[in-house]
Amino acid sequence: MMDDYQDLTTVALIDLSVSEVTFRRHNNDLVLSFASSSEDRITLSGFFWDDVPRNVIQMIEGNTVATLDAQAIIAATQTPSAGDDLIEGSAKADALSGAAGNDTLWGMDGNDTLNGGIGNDSLLGGMGDDRYVFVAGDGSDTILDVAGNDTIVLSSVTAKTAILRRDGDDLVITNTVTADQIRIQHHFYVDYDKSHPYGVDTVQLGDGTSWDLEAIRLQVLQGGDGDDLIFGHPENDVIHGGKGNDRLNGPAGDDTIYGEDGDDIIEDRQGRNALYGGDGNDVLTGTGLLDGGSGNDTLNGNVDRSMPDTLVGGLGDDSYYVDDTNDVIVEQANQGIDTVYTTAGFTQMADNVEILRMQEGSWSQQAAGNAQNNIMYGNSSGNRLDGGLGADTLIGGAGNDTYVIDSLQDVVVELVDEGFDTIETGSFSYTLQDNFEGLTLTGTANLDGTGNAADNVLMGNDGHNLLDGGLGRDTMYGGLGNDTFVVENEDDLVFESYDEGIDTIERSYDTLYVLERNVENLVLKGDVIHGNGNELDNVITGNDADNSLLGLAGNDTLIGGAGNDALFGSEGQDTLIGGSGDDYYEIDDVGDVIIEQAGEGG
Repeated sequence: MMDDYQDLTTVALIDLSVSEVTFRRHNNDLVLSFASSSEDRITLSGFFWDDVPRNVIQMIEGNTVATLDAQAIIAATQTPSAGDDLIEGSAKADALSGAAGNDTLWGMDGNDTLNGGIGNDSLLGGMGDDRYVFVAGDGSDTILDVAGNDTIVLSSVTAKTAILRRDGDDLVITNTVTADQIRIQHHFYVDYDKSHPYGVDTVQLGDGTSWDLEAIRLQVLQGGDGDDLIFGHPENDVIHGGKGNDRLNGPAGDDTIYGEDGDDIIEDRQGRNALYGGDGNDVLTGTGLLDGGSGNDTLNGNVDRSMPDTLVGGLGDDSYYVDDTNDVIVEQANQGIDTVYTTAGFTQMADNVEILRMQEGSWSQQAAGNAQNNIMYGNSSGNRLDGGLGADTLIGGAGNDTYVIDSLQDVVVELVDEGFDTIETGSFSYTLQDNFEGLTLTGTANLDGTGNAADNVLMGNDGHNLLDGGLGRDTMYGGLGNDTFVVENEDDLVFESYDEGIDTIERSYDTLYVLERNVENLVLKGDVIHGNGNELDNVITGNDADNSLLGLAGNDTLIGGAGNDALFGSEGQDTLIGGSGDDYYEIDDVGDVIIEQAGEGG
């Protein structure tokens, strides 16, 4: 039944008592429902148009007539039941209370007092200076309030038993004794004009403590003895986790966060922050200063490459995550076994850090160790690992890696089919292990470089080097010194630049090819027969076989050695030394010299 009852004087309900009817207000309407039928309902439209109705309701049961005037009707609409009630107030100052059940109380306009009672209730204060009342055991309630100077009264909660935290824009108050919880929706919402249109202004506790807006803002940043979840504000905050395993989140502003006791998780990805883990095994993620304190901490600065971070480990086996060359790690001596995980293009291991791991998914990286015995791991890209001083262990991956070693105690690990890998050293002679393809000698020391059975690339330095590729198709590059190249098959290649010393090839295979460019000397090994020079002043030395030596251009020296040798000076003023055996000399210049000792053949 619906109608406009603005001009109605009396509504009569026949054969019904007051106890059989539930009165509820919905906006300006009066809604009547009946205990005898859950489907029957009467809506008196506009009944509360003037807020205080001019109409009356008569309950007629036999010869008994009960008349409900305006105040009685209003009181009836605000009387709770044992079920889930929706109780609406008026524009005046209402006192609304729920009972058992999950009730919804709506104060509307006016300075209202709302008490949800037992159950998980929803309280909407509306306009005006509203007051919300809770006692222990009332359950978990939700408040949505707009405008006015509003107050929450927690008569059975003290400052020691109340925990305030921020959850998104909501304020959550928990009674640690009963686990009751109150959620004030949008309490921390900031409007475009910097105002706070939602939430409450004061929290009053049973021990006389009273928190205003600023105290509430600070209180949600303070942890207790339990495991706290704390979210900061957009401003610059100071957050304390206290005891327990806390989860602390800053955003945003330049925040200072203390985890203190327990295994804490601290995160602040915006601003220039200072994060302190304190005691326990903490995980810190953010920008600025990350100080783990004592414990096995994880410090993650992989947030903003444009913002270098400072990571301080402290006692314990700490893990550092860095993404920028300018990130700073501070670790003291004898404070644990510490590991840096890096995605930076170059990482210099800080003092007192023992282990480095290059992270997957990043580009080719370089890393340098410190004076300790480091363990360094590459990733699947091409890496450069330099252990520095100490007895280091360098472990590559699938890419084309370069390992810099400066101690015979350094250990390098490469697996088969993991790229073209190179050893670089300037401290001592070196022989390549299996699964390594390249060897580069640095500096000016006179060093030897020896390959393995693979196809090697050997690079000399500025000293006098002996480069021996071993088996395989090897490529050898000399340097400024007087270098010697050991070549064992015709697939080996030797490269020397102009005016880079007096260089020698020791050849173990036979060929009619001329001597390599910019190489001066040739020594025949084994049973090789032929040796041809080039345009330089060559020294060509035979072996015990019957050699055929051809000087070509230049003032050459041909040394036959044992065997019946044939020496051809060709162009230039050459010196031909036959050695033992019946030797043959062919000269073409009056300046050619033949040297033959007595008893060395006919």
